[in-house]
Amino acid sequence: MEYVWLVLAVAVMAGLAWVGFRIEPHWVAKDRSRFLCNAQLMTERGDPVGRFKETKILVEPNGELLVDQRRMFKRNMSAWRVVGESDSPPRKRSVFVLRGHDPKGVPAMLAVRLPASSPMVPKLRELLARA
Repeated sequence: MEYVWLVLAVAVMAGLAWVGFRIEPHWVAKDRSRFLCNAQLMTERGDPVGRFKETKILVEPNGELLVDQRRMFKRNMSAWRVVGESDSPPRKRSVFVLRGHDPKGVPAMLAVRLPASSPMVPKLRELLARA
């Protein structure tokens, strides 16, 4: 009987770990001036650099996005502009492409992944139309 409880406990822990890795962070301020999502840095040609990371984004009135990502113990903030939206995003997701410079000053792109039902999706589409 002890082995059954041990196997059950390990199975529950593995299931909770799987659920924890599948959950994506997302939060939007009521005035839609700030939001939290996952973003992945890409080269100028669109090749991914690293993996998706939790990212804080501040929307400026002029349409510029200030992106804040943590790298180890440092925070890097940089300015970006919305330049496109993915034609074929993952199911129940919206992916926007931003263009700017990485923290080292090299021109780069950033893929921002949001839930399709997020209140920020219309705001980002509006910024895209302005660009």
